[in-house]
Amino acid sequence: MDFVETLVNELIRAESAQQTRHHDHFKADIHETNFKLDLLSLKLPLFSIEGGNKRQTQYQTSDYCVQIRPGLSGQPTIKDKELLIFCISQLVEGRNRGRKDLSNKLRIVPYHFLTMFRRGTRGQDYTGLLEALKRLKETTITINLKKTPKIFHSFSLVQAWSYVHDMEEAEQRRYLEVELPEITIKQLEKNQILTLASSYIDIRSPTERRIYEIARSYCGKSPEWKIGIQNLYMKTGCDSSLKKFKWRLKSCSNFPGYRSSIDEGKGQAVFKNTSTNAGVSSIKQLKKLLRTPR
Repeated sequence: MDFVETLVNELIRAESAQQTRHHDHFKADIHETNFKLDLLSLKLPLFSIEGGNKRQTQYQTSDYCVQIRPGLSGQPTIKDKELLIFCISQLVEGRNRGRKDLSNKLRIVPYHFLTMFRRGTRGQDYTGLLEALKRLKETTITINLKKTPKIFHSFSLVQAWSYVHDMEEAEQRRYLEVELPEITIKQLEKNQILTLASSYIDIRSPTERRIYEIARSYCGKSPEWKIGIQNLYMKTGCDSSLKKFKWRLKSCSNFPGYRSSIDEGKGQAVFKNTSTNAGVSSIKQLKKLLRTPR
């Protein structure tokens, strides 16, 4: 069964789906974390490459259909995704450190988030953060499983949020409270989370970031992964033409841990793993092959 089908079925059946997991907030105050993101956000084109997109879009496979319906503020962008990366990274690191206050509700110091992702810390940067939260909250994502019984599961990328700016204190105190949806927490509980390269935030182009995310989630630690260019184009959620996307793919062949090329004859994009782990994996596979009797 496909990853998306399994996840949605588990959410529907879970008795805790309508329950609040924790009454208190997780204090997201860990300053050294790896970048982490859930598989659903990596595999599906839930975020817009371009800003200002208010069109309803959908992504289909033979087993399910994903509908993205933006709110008044528009669809969340690849840049907005950084807030989810921050939240998930904090929770995973907190769990690894044995923290007892894990919750789907996080209390964040905005300055911490802004500096971690190398953003400015002026008034407009805080305003931009609030605009991102509006897009994350207002956009509705519906997954329709086509198999019997048919199941529709709808959620927002952020369930709820609050922003507090106390200007009366000596230092203007700002904090943010974010509630993550059940579908994200379910993946965290099942370790359906991947680590992104530390240089992820150095990738300036949203299209290139998206291509890296797809390579990370599908190629992973495998030595090589191939995908039809048309299929890759659909997975990115790119608004530009297929011709322009193909040109972009040719011009940006190096990604953190991966190198891409195009097989013109087969109409495929080929991703090769350039990390050390891939080499180790290849050696292990070769040794296993040599030990296997024919």
